[in-house]
Parts: sequence; C-alpha cells; structure tokens
Amino acid sequence: MFSLGITVFFFVLILLRREPASDTLSQITNWGVIHVVLVTFWHYILLLQSLSLSVNSLVREHTGQTWDALILTGVDARRVARGKWQAVVR
Repeated sequence: MFSLGITVFFFVLILLRREPASDTLSQITNWGVIHVVLVTFWHYILLLQSLSLSVNSLVREHTGQTWDALILTGVDARRVARGKWQAVVR
C-alpha cells in the first residue's frame, strides 16, 4: 500500500506539471516500471525472510530435541515444515 501511495503521488506530480503529452507518458511509464521492480524486490525480500524464519524454527526443533516427539505424532516431515512456513507467513 505504501509503494502504491508513493507511485500515485508521483503520478499526480507528473500530471500536474505542464509538459507535452509524450514526455508525461514516458515519465508515467518509467514510474510504472520502477514501481513494478520495487514491489517485486520487496516480495523477494519477504519470501526470503519467511523462509529463513521457518528454517530457524525447524532448527530449533532439532536442537531442542523435540523433533523426534513431533515426528512420532504421525505427521509427515514435509507437512511439519510446510506448517512451520505457513505459521510464519500468517
């Protein structure tokens, strides 16, 4: 939402300036590309952060010696890892 608000703000600034239409269109296109790049970069950062937090949770299970008790519940290890990741995302 923040990046969208910043992008709309700059679009309005560009449109309020009195320049030829071709320059305005090229500036809006440039800001659109920058917005897409920034949002994509932000999503990759969030993806890496959520994966690192879920891996850290699994490592704590191993070091705390609770992994064996967790596996004895009958839940597959992949489901446990997926559940840890979903908990981090939520």
